[in-house]
Amino acid sequence: MGTVLSNVFGTSGMAILESLAEGRSVVDELPKLIHHSVKKKLGMLTAALEAPLFPVPRKLLALQLKRLEVVEENIQDVEGLIAAQMAPHKQQLELLMSIPGISLTSACVILAEIGVDMSVWPTEKHLSAWAGVAPGCRESGGKNMRAAARKGNPYLCSALMECAIAAVKAKDCHLGGKYRHLCAQIGSKKKALMAIARKLAVIIYRLMSKGATYQEPISQPPSSKSRHRSIQRHIRDLEKLGLMVQLTPIPAFS
Repeated sequence: MGTVLSNVFGTSGMAILESLAEGRSVVDELPKLIHHSVKKKLGMLTAALEAPLFPVPRKLLALQLKRLEVVEENIQDVEGLIAAQMAPHKQQLELLMSIPGISLTSACVILAEIGVDMSVWPTEKHLSAWAGVAPGCRESGGKNMRAAARKGNPYLCSALMECAIAAVKAKDCHLGGKYRHLCAQIGSKKKALMAIARKLAVIIYRLMSKGATYQEPISQPPSSKSRHRSIQRHIRDLEKLGLMVQLTPIPAFS
């Protein structure tokens, strides 16, 4: 069944597992058990579930489902405790969740790690360094050289990286465009994500300091210097593919 359903523990998968654990005729009930989005897989599911489930595996499945139910209840209890602790900071949570990529769970983690008082960090750079998303710096011969990101708070760093992954996938978010630009510029998705995580840390610091919610920045036309560099980069990429490029400006952009 796992090869047919993308998520065995989804709505359809759990309904089938519960039916199997109770010893009911799954094949007969299958059209009622599965979600409408899985109806097209009815034939494959029927073929996968034709073989009967013997008593011992059925009892073991029932035991595992009971364990899963207990774990889910425990998770709900923990989430209730977290919600009670975070109730006084509802405004700050809403502020954080206005930022692309930050969910309620991520907002709770971030708030638990940094608190609500941003004055403990002199600048946004200090917060980024403490979070472990600031670029490292290695000096040699009086010159500053690139280095790996500094080690910081592992919980906050992980939360910011997860938020960065979600933010770059968000629709109509400038962070997605920034991520794609960095990927093309530095050639590393991991480093680009780290840069977006640092950007999120900066946004969090500024918004928490001002007590303002996030507003998507208005896109600005690229400067002449940036436009020229972008053109030259695309020309080089095309020349590597064996193409000769001849530029003809469009009157509307000239």
